Amino acid sequence: MNDNKVIFFSGSSSGIGWELLQRLVQREFFLILPVRNYGSKPHLKELVNKYSNKIEIIEIDLGDVRSFTNQEVLNKIKQYEKIDILLHNAGIYTHSKKLNNGIELQWLVNYIAPAYLTLQFKEQLSKSDFPQVLFVSSRMHYMAKIDFEDIQYSKSYNGQLAYANSKFAITAFCMYLAEKWKDMHINACHPGVYATGITRDLPFIVKFLWNVFIPEPKEGADVLYKLLFSQEYNQYTGTYFDKLTIAKAHKNCYDKEIQQKLLNFLEEVISFAKA
Repeated sequence: MNDNKVIFFSGSSSGIGWELLQRLVQREFFLILPVRNYGSKPHLKELVNKYSNKIEIIEIDLGDVRSFTNQEVLNKIKQYEKIDILLHNAGIYTHSKKLNNGIELQWLVNYIAPAYLTLQFKEQLSKSDFPQVLFVSSRMHYMAKIDFEDIQYSKSYNGQLAYANSKFAITAFCMYLAEKWKDMHINACHPGVYATGITRDLPFIVKFLWNVFIPEPKEGADVLYKLLFSQEYNQYTGTYFDKLTIAKAHKNCYDKEIQQKLLNFLEEVISFAKA
């Protein structure tokens, strides 16, 4: 296996991402890590100091459209001639409605940011001998019910539904892109349910019970590692994995009309940010 890979890896500072990061630094990969509030993550700073020749930190807030569309920030990443792997692991769940620049936060982190950044790095991916994009989705995407007439939830808000909708959107984007970029390996996965930082916005008692009874995230990190680096899995494209099992995504994820509506929403948000 070729270790000489450049990997863009979001969501690396906690949960599944943190477990996976500690494995990746043992290899001869170069890791580009988009991170929010880097100064408040001493565990990550310690690891970066130890492996400084293998890691570049890019300070980006994936919950702020003006941050992840900032051209100066993007140029720091585009200085690398190639990117071999985009691993979009960052995710957020919010129990109550939160906005940033008027855009609902789960849409931003779980769909808009990973979709936009993937489109930005097409040229660098195309220079890889084996380009891969992996979107971390969720089984909850099957529960999605997107009202395109009220996509920003102005009438009412349900955090679970908003999360499901955002994970549906990134899964649909995966299927769209795999059909469009046929020379790349583009997949989505549900890595499992683990005790991770995504529960940070839940009520205390729910978060406590979750962390007590839900497994630790090492298994999820193993799923992502195998999907990316095992020949048994990484030859696929346009595939939805439930852990390490090939599964069918929600049927509407393959619907071209719905894919286009979600792309239109993406373009509207980006246009707003650049206005």
